[in-house]
Amino acid sequence: MVPYNNNNGLSRFNSCDVLVHHEPPAHTATAIQQGEDFGNDELFYALKNKTISPDYVLCGHVHSPDKNRVSINKTIICNPGASFNYTIPNKNELQIS
Repeated sequence: MVPYNNNNGLSRFNSCDVLVHHEPPAHTATAIQQGEDFGNDELFYALKNKTISPDYVLCGHVHSPDKNRVSINKTIICNPGASFNYTIPNKNELQIS
């Protein structure tokens, strides 16, 4: 789990299979809402340049992302978004074998 506003770099998470990060990676549909990018640049470049290569990145922050699931290289990024009018929160289910 990456602390919010982590300024120490992501390379220390290079052995993670599942990375939990508050913000989705920038420049992805999981970070874009109504044309505005609310993602994290550092996370995007760490994934793009393979500084880290988890199987999954679980994130939030963007309540109505353009897409709930995208990938960078072989990493799947999941942002379920938020629905404030429902009693059951949005979720993504992962089946990891």
